[in-house]
Amino acid sequence: MSGLRHDERARRAWLTMVAFVQQTARAAEQDMADLPINPPQFLILTTLLRHGPLDQASLSERCGTTAANVSQLVQKLEDAGYVARRSQGRAKLVTLTTAGEELVRLTIPRHDLFIGSRFASLTKSELEQLQRML
Repeated sequence: MSGLRHDERARRAWLTMVAFVQQTARAAEQDMADLPINPPQFLILTTLLRHGPLDQASLSERCGTTAANVSQLVQKLEDAGYVARRSQGRAKLVTLTTAGEELVRLTIPRHDLFIGSRFASLTKSELEQLQRML
C-alpha cells in the first residue's frame, strides 16, 4: 500500500469508511427494531437534546442530511408526540416534548452500548483522534 498515490490511499480509506457506516447503520436498525424510533429519528432527538430547540435548516445541517429528509423525520416524530414544531418568523422551530426527551434519555444508554461494541477495538485516544478528524 505504500506505493499508492495519496489520492488512491484516500479513495481506499473513503471506501472503507462508507462500508463501515453502512454496516453499522444496518446493525443499528436491527438493534433498535423493538423501539418506536429508528436511528435517523434517534439522531434528530439526540441533536435536539444536546442543542435545544432548532429550526429545521439548522437541524438538517447538524444531522448532515437534506432539509426534505429532516422534514419527513420531524413529521413522523411530531405525529408520534416526540417533538413539536412552532413557527418562528419564516422558520419552523423544532423542540423536544416531554415524551421525546424521556424516550431519548432511555434510549441513549442502550445505543451507547451498541456503538461502543462497534468501536471496541479503538482506544480512547484513537476514538478522540477519529472524532477530531471527522
